[in-house]
Amino acid sequence: MKRIKNKKPFIFCLIALLVSLLVLYLVYHVIDKRAHASLSRSPEYRAEIETPGKKWLNGYFGVFFRFKYLGNINWLAVPLVLWFLLTGKKKKRERWQMALAFVWLVTLLFLGLKGYYNSRYLLTLFPFTAAGVLLLSWQLLKDKKNHLKILCFSLLALMCLYNIYHYFAGYTLFWELRVSRKNIHFPHQLVNYLNSRSNIAAENSRVFVFNQPLYYYYTNKNGIDYVNPFSYEIFLGLRQKESSRRKLYLTIRKKFKVKYILIGWAEENEYQDRMFAEFLNCECKLLLNDNGYRLYEIRDRFLNRELRKGGYKKIEAWDSLSLSIQGIRGEFDISKDKKTGMATVSNLTPNKKGQRLIQLGFRASGKKGKIEIPAGQYIHFLVTAKIPKHLINKDNYIFIQDLTDKWERQRLYFRAHLWRTYLISRKIRESSSDVMLGFRFAPQSTRAMIKIKNIQVYVSDKPL
Repeated sequence: MKRIKNKKPFIFCLIALLVSLLVLYLVYHVIDKRAHASLSRSPEYRAEIETPGKKWLNGYFGVFFRFKYLGNINWLAVPLVLWFLLTGKKKKRERWQMALAFVWLVTLLFLGLKGYYNSRYLLTLFPFTAAGVLLLSWQLLKDKKNHLKILCFSLLALMCLYNIYHYFAGYTLFWELRVSRKNIHFPHQLVNYLNSRSNIAAENSRVFVFNQPLYYYYTNKNGIDYVNPFSYEIFLGLRQKESSRRKLYLTIRKKFKVKYILIGWAEENEYQDRMFAEFLNCECKLLLNDNGYRLYEIRDRFLNRELRKGGYKKIEAWDSLSLSIQGIRGEFDISKDKKTGMATVSNLTPNKKGQRLIQLGFRASGKKGKIEIPAGQYIHFLVTAKIPKHLINKDNYIFIQDLTDKWERQRLYFRAHLWRTYLISRKIRESSSDVMLGFRFAPQSTRAMIKIKNIQVYVSDKPL
């Protein structure tokens, strides 16, 4: 009987080992699984919470299961804390110990509900959780045999080593990108450009830095950070879904003397449905795009004023009421309101193959005559449009294309379901014989419609 009794700790340890391996396998499988390509540009995808399973493991329960950033022994806090609380009366826990556990649980609940999106919030609890796991493990094993202690803590060490091995490539990438600057994705060109320009960060040419610590680590310039109370008005304005672009321009350029905006593709994509996207598209010029880091220069004049005063020739024949069909699949209704100058396009029925698609706009040459657009010049297409939220995808966009030996198309995708102004420009190729510009609209039901107004087309010999 004695020999059987001595085997119990080993049996319990074996069971714990098997449970640990099962938990690790299942959790690694879920949190490392790639999501569908359609989600790859979503904010949730970048935060690694784009699926329900990952949202629970990497999000709400991220303190325990966000292995990539918090290691894989934190999950042991779940059974250990339960043991601590359930045996509290029997073990006669001190009141300060129970109070500490209570504070930890409340903090855990708060972070799980409010800070689950970003791992940096969950990391604040990591030292306490890791220390708690080790201390509680010792409390549980302190009266056991030494070889059992060695076995259990060896298991913890193996779990940690496996975690490091599993994510070693990610740790190396982060180190090379953020610390050693050896990574091929480091924006050397951008950093060198910023450091070499004397006018950047001058009193009337400030840089608005949107969540890019790289600017402060690797350049010798001053900037206005997006969380700075001094410039928080800019951040709030850019984040709004609806506001006056002109008022926003005056605030940023005239009031705060901001000349440049530095932003990463991730942040830019996250706010693509806000005024930020329209402001960058219409009131800024892209200076540099280096490994996902983008530097924009704000125009010296508001876009509408620039088009009137900057020597741009407007094509008066093209407006919202002169849109013509370039291609169609299915039956569509196109209504034009002369009073408001707005065109509304909606699908009535699909074609026999179930397709719903219309392309409409303008053409520089055709049977009805020709509007001269000399090759080598720039064409600028400015329009205000509104499209349903579920149709903001790669099937619906504004375009300009020209023809040489083949058509070459430039696209600008819709970004928001609210009224938005879009600007797309293209330099017409020297040997081009024809130019088309317009809209591609592919609805998914008869209820979907696109509304278009304030179309303006300009030609110039210089970029906008």
